[in-house]
Amino acid sequence: MKLLTIDDIATLLNCKKSFAYSLSAQNKIPGKVVLGHRVVRWKESEVIRWIEQLSANGGERIETAQQKPSSLPRMGRADLQSTKPAAASQRLSSPPSAKKQTS
Repeated sequence: MKLLTIDDIATLLNCKKSFAYSLSAQNKIPGKVVLGHRVVRWKESEVIRWIEQLSANGGERIETAQQKPSSLPRMGRADLQSTKPAAASQRLSSPPSAKKQTS
């Protein structure tokens, strides 16, 4: 039985290590073996089987809780400007108050 590191998992999934950590934190990667307080590995045979199942299901997308749903539209700079509260836009457009002149 060969044990894989998080680097190995990321390589197999062709993803960033941070994404592999997210999957691990949500217990989405099978075959987890805790060897110590901060030492975690995964059984290679179970991980390979899991990846093959994902591939057999038509390349099922793996989602994590940290990802934003892809159905939400992305907001550009113009969209953000139109969402400012009215009071803030009025303050920006009003002229600065006149300073007192001393003689």
